[in-house]
Amino acid sequence: MSRQNHTQTISKAQIKFLSDLAYQFLRMRPDSTDSSVHAGFIFPGENEEVVKLIMERWVQWKDRLLDDLPEHSPEYAKLFGSRGITFEEFKLITMPQIGEEVMKDQGRAFDYFYLIDKTAQIVFSSKVDNENKTTFENYFDLLLPFLTNEIPVLSAFFCKKSFRCTSQSRKD
Repeated sequence: MSRQNHTQTISKAQIKFLSDLAYQFLRMRPDSTDSSVHAGFIFPGENEEVVKLIMERWVQWKDRLLDDLPEHSPEYAKLFGSRGITFEEFKLITMPQIGEEVMKDQGRAFDYFYLIDKTAQIVFSSKVDNENKTTFENYFDLLLPFLTNEIPVLSAFFCKKSFRCTSQSRKD
């Protein structure tokens, strides 16, 4: 299966949806109130749990859409290119002791990186495993170029969208 390069426009509605999800997860409010103090800014890509949550929801959404398309159609290929992978899928595809049966069961995660057999999976795993980094850092390092090229809305969200952090002030 080959992915097709395609251009995506980044809509404000998409960024707002992702932002609302992150704010909800972080239990932050997007606007400050009289009783809050500005505490700085964060980027969603700096928060491991936000990245995991957003990618999990994103992949679930794309998988639901893919389930309704013929697997070898141009529409499927275009949509598949914007699927990405979850953190759990990354851990799975980089496991050294994984059987071909699991590769077939979790096909989309392996197909996303063209891992057609155990040899390809072993070579891939050895290339993305940096022992000086955490598993999450290896995941995000692998994911980021794919997001930049194939899912620009997520790239913009994780790396360019900053969140205003507020803290409730104490009233003594």
